[in-house]
Amino acid sequence: MAVGEYVSVRSQNDIEDADKRIEIEHLLVDPEGELEELAHIYENRGLPKDLALQVAKHMHDRDPLEAHLRDELGQFEHTKAKPVQAAIASAISFTIGGFVPFLGAFAPSLGAKAWSIVLITLVGLVGTGIVSARTAGAPVFRTTLRIFVGGFIGMAITAGIGQIVHLSGI
Repeated sequence: MAVGEYVSVRSQNDIEDADKRIEIEHLLVDPEGELEELAHIYENRGLPKDLALQVAKHMHDRDPLEAHLRDELGQFEHTKAKPVQAAIASAISFTIGGFVPFLGAFAPSLGAKAWSIVLITLVGLVGTGIVSARTAGAPVFRTTLRIFVGGFIGMAITAGIGQIVHLSGI
């Protein structure tokens, strides 16, 4: 999971880096066209044409690349994703998330193990939903329901595939 997260975030950064190289090339080849493009962006955001051109000129005098990355492409250096940080967060989340259903494996019988794993996992999904919602300041019920239903569907698909291939993880 962590490796997948690292690769995903690194790939996004690679795309942003490629966009940056393209923007540098455009600024070298056609600085006036890029100035007009930036002015048009500001005009589309509601500035009068003359003020949009004035702002674009000011931004081009200050740092044209930063202005285009920010206002044309939506890239901000301080919000760039960090692949290693994402991988670590994924590894921690996966480990904790995997531990919750594991608790059900301590039930005394095979049938009890299966039901314990399912019930403990569903309770864990509700807990995750509540914590996620409160952390993000989101509506608790809707967030918890989305996580619960998504997790339940994932479990049902996994169990269904296990039944089809006559394989059980317990």
